[in-house]
Amino acid sequence: IPEMEQIVRLDPKDAAARDNLGVAYLQTAQYERAAVYYRDAAASAPKDSKPVFQLGLALEQGGKHAEAAQAFAQASALAPKDARAPLYAGLLFHQIGHDDKAVPFLQKALTLGARQKFSVYTALAEADVTAKKTGEAIENYKLAAQADPKNALSEYNLGTLYEQQGRSDMAMAA
Repeated sequence: IPEMEQIVRLDPKDAAARDNLGVAYLQTAQYERAAVYYRDAAASAPKDSKPVFQLGLALEQGGKHAEAAQAFAQASALAPKDARAPLYAGLLFHQIGHDDKAVPFLQKALTLGARQKFSVYTALAEADVTAKKTGEAIENYKLAAQADPKNALSEYNLGTLYEQQGRSDMAMAA
């Protein structure tokens, strides 16, 4: 890392060098330092989504979930065809209780072909439960179960929802 820091000091405008230093900091769990360098890289390349996405990773791994969600939202705007940024933004917004912000990002991630369909449908279902949209929650839990048939969480959650509705027959089937 000291050699990489020297390279950045010699050429502070070298976005790739700052990005490499940020990666090194991430890999050594120096999340605050990584965030500093990714902020610099993002400032010197304001239309590039990569340093903003990496900033989101550094913030998330450093426990700053609200800031990370905002960074991923910004990266999503900069790279509108990349499914990763809206996926991460949606999951983090959901995690911190901002389902109003989470749902559009999660839906965008699905539209763009996010591979983590189980996580997306589960988060959407949980947001539906919070919003008291039981029918939508049931459908999203079913989609989550289809996305990962080996994961019993969706069936359990479906059974719980059916039981709450007094539909014991459906609860037993789930």
